[in-house]
Amino acid sequence: MSFIRTAWVICLCVCFSTVSTVNAQSESTPINDEYEAAVVHYQDKAYKEAFLSVQNVLRDSPDYLPAYILLGSLYFDNGLLERADRTYQLALDKGADPNLIFHNWADVLLKLRKAEYLLSISFDNKLNGDVLIDWFAARASACLQLGRSICAKREYDEILARAHNHPKGLNGLALLAIDNGLYENADSLLNTSMENEIKRAETLWAKGVLEKAKGNLVDAQHFFNEAFLLAPNDARVARSLIDAYVAAADLDAALLVTEDLLLETKDDLYVMFVNSWLTSQLDTLSNIRPQLEMISQRLSTVPDDVMKSEPSLFYLRGMVALMQRNFEQARDNFMAYTVYADSDLQTAILLATANMALGDQKAATLGLQDHEDKLVKENLQQAILLGSLYLQNKRIYKAVNLLEKLQAQYGERVEVALFAVRISLARGKSEDAVSMLDSLLSSFEHNRQVLQAYALYFLDNGNSEKANVAIALLLEQFPDDLTVKNIRVAQLLMEKRLDEAEPLLMEVLTASPNLFAARYNHATLLVNRNKLEEAKAILEALEVEKSNDFQVLLQLANINVREGNVELAVSRYNTLLQRYGPSLNVTFAAVAAFNQTGDYQRAISALKSLEANEPNNALAIVQLATFYIKVGDKERAKSTLMKLTLIFDRPVNVLVSESQNWLALGDTENAYQSMQKAHKMQPDNLNLQLQWVKLLMALNKVADAQSILNDLLSRNPKNPFVLFKMGELAQLKGELDQARSYFEAVLDEDTSFDLAYAKLYAVSVNTQSFETFLERLSQRVELEPERYFTRNLLAQYHFYYGNAEQARLHYDVLLKSAQPDTQYAIYNRLAILTLSSEPENSLALATEAYKRNPTNADVLHTYGWALTVNNKAQEALPILREASVRDATSLSLQYHLAYTLANIGNRVEAKRILITLLNKDEVFAQKQQAQDLLAELNGAV
Repeated sequence: MSFIRTAWVICLCVCFSTVSTVNAQSESTPINDEYEAAVVHYQDKAYKEAFLSVQNVLRDSPDYLPAYILLGSLYFDNGLLERADRTYQLALDKGADPNLIFHNWADVLLKLRKAEYLLSISFDNKLNGDVLIDWFAARASACLQLGRSICAKREYDEILARAHNHPKGLNGLALLAIDNGLYENADSLLNTSMENEIKRAETLWAKGVLEKAKGNLVDAQHFFNEAFLLAPNDARVARSLIDAYVAAADLDAALLVTEDLLLETKDDLYVMFVNSWLTSQLDTLSNIRPQLEMISQRLSTVPDDVMKSEPSLFYLRGMVALMQRNFEQARDNFMAYTVYADSDLQTAILLATANMALGDQKAATLGLQDHEDKLVKENLQQAILLGSLYLQNKRIYKAVNLLEKLQAQYGERVEVALFAVRISLARGKSEDAVSMLDSLLSSFEHNRQVLQAYALYFLDNGNSEKANVAIALLLEQFPDDLTVKNIRVAQLLMEKRLDEAEPLLMEVLTASPNLFAARYNHATLLVNRNKLEEAKAILEALEVEKSNDFQVLLQLANINVREGNVELAVSRYNTLLQRYGPSLNVTFAAVAAFNQTGDYQRAISALKSLEANEPNNALAIVQLATFYIKVGDKERAKSTLMKLTLIFDRPVNVLVSESQNWLALGDTENAYQSMQKAHKMQPDNLNLQLQWVKLLMALNKVADAQSILNDLLSRNPKNPFVLFKMGELAQLKGELDQARSYFEAVLDEDTSFDLAYAKLYAVSVNTQSFETFLERLSQRVELEPERYFTRNLLAQYHFYYGNAEQARLHYDVLLKSAQPDTQYAIYNRLAILTLSSEPENSLALATEAYKRNPTNADVLHTYGWALTVNNKAQEALPILREASVRDATSLSLQYHLAYTLANIGNRVEAKRILITLLNKDEVFAQKQQAQDLLAELNGAV
């Protein structure tokens, strides 16, 4: 079946999958058989059959992760890129190991021109080995797709920092050098790359690119030919070879390559692309589809001849759609009008309005900017709107140029002066902006626009005292105005004067129940009274009315964090940062949420944007360094921390974080100096003194730490934190009995000090002496049977070192008090404890764990293995497969999967897994069993 035919069949199957399900006459095929059949069909390139089997699997088990990965591969192999993108994203959201799908997904995103999105993705430390190298290479390709060569260089440098002289890093840097005309540099890089033992098509291709750039077409053809022989299906290589022939006017050779490709891979999408490219090179009519056709398809209900002959219909339909708040249709109609009629200022304004309503500020800017000069002369308000769009799209230089034109046209008009304030804020010149506002207030103390701008700016920045200057004037001049009263409410809420704010707010809402700002203030009041559900209901209604409102989105995100819905909070913070750029309250709130979700790259991006706006913000800089350390970028962390030396009045909290960062980077001298400065600033702060001791211990300055602690202990003999630090110091010195005594002293003073119990456990493990620890912990569990931490620690002791029956007993009790979202872990441990002695009971417990968390890799592993041990290998296989795609690094899991495959007769795949497993030359518990199983499979006839 041809590529086009296969893709068409898959699309058709998607469209009619529901109908097929409803009308299916035969009994449902078990998930395992269907999935295994799909794998076989896929390997045989029987794509239609594979797709139908996968659809059956997902119909019966819509959350079966391996099926999604196979479905993504089917879409990818058949060129259905949008569907592949959605499927891979869904697989990742469901917990797939990115190592398994990264290559295809990155290729999909690049082909779909979703480079910005690719660069926004963070896999943290989830990618391994060569996959991580390929990840940086894909990011570099995305940078180049966006025309960002510096960005690409940074990614190639990352490759070389992680893998010395890796060809992908060398080749990438060489190609950048070629683009910049640095041929000697490129030649040196490629020669180093060619020293690799394995001949790579990409290196040969890059050599060809270099020779072609130098004008050596014969040498270029030679290298392209070599690359083509190694990678005949690489469209880039084939295109370069053909291009070299065309450049040399050897069209016959170019056509011959194309024909050979078409004979070898008749329906391959890449080959079709190369053939089309050659045709476009030889044909001056390279535009395949004019914009007219795309617009006609969107408006298929309107006859083409009418649309073409009467373009005013587009304008009319756009106006109607705009009035009906159907912004997407309005945008499409106004765009069509600009194609078929002369573009005018009014249409550009309407199109910008529709785009802004859709949240597409960039398109709105592009539509208006061509009319900038006319707007300046004819429409001040719309010109300032264009300026606002420039600021939102970070095109500050354009806003500055526009301001100069407005000042020349309108002089010192208030609207222009207020626009100048906004530009100063966007450029990070907040002091200039405040000075300008003060000047405006003194010159225009009766101008409502100035008063409101002044009041709102200082309210937004938490300065109620300065805001009050303008608010008092507003109340004096407009005592009955509802908007002014509402500004006063906002001030009272900021000052936490809730009892004063509430009656005034109710007065405003009674007079104008639909006033947006008043309803927002009502939500804020409810938040302050901790009535989050009521507040959220109001805010969500406001969000429906104005989906782009900054304060509403921020307040909703903050509520989401307080409710524990961090993922939704992150989504809203991202929206705010993308639309409005960095600000203190949003950035730090967003960074905290990013940290909770492990999205360190987005935290870095947000902090960098804030630093660009506020280069002297010490807290932003030190947090940025912290996240660079988290992602392993030590060089950027160091250079970032060095910026702090230029800020002389750093607060104590920044100095402490700074010290911790230097310590993490191994720079003990700077760590010492930063903490010493903080200590000198607040020498009597007990918490800071303990932080100082902690650093001294980390620097192995034991004598200094002992001296300070002895002094602290003499003044605070019963302080549990001082005693605890004494215990840690004794532990560092190897005086474990002394450490045990201090940790016990901590518990004598404060029996709720959980960390002291944990330290006692660690000391007991090191000394293999558990008597006193066990006695104290057991007594505490008896006295506080409902206390979770201590019983869990006792259960853990018995799980690893004590009595399995006692561990089971404690875990049984913990189940009754454990939070529902943590019960799965206890069931999982109980299943492990009983697997060898009570396999049937173990399976029942593993089943309970699976019910509670069917996506956790450890739970899937235990459940699948319990099924195999209970002679249910067929049922176990899909479970273990799913576990393996969620955790591709567990060697024990790979052994259990291989064992299960061998058990059901799939010896070929079992052997492949075992060979890969044993070739890793790593120690794991079942290594001998794996060797024995492989020997058995090799000896089987």
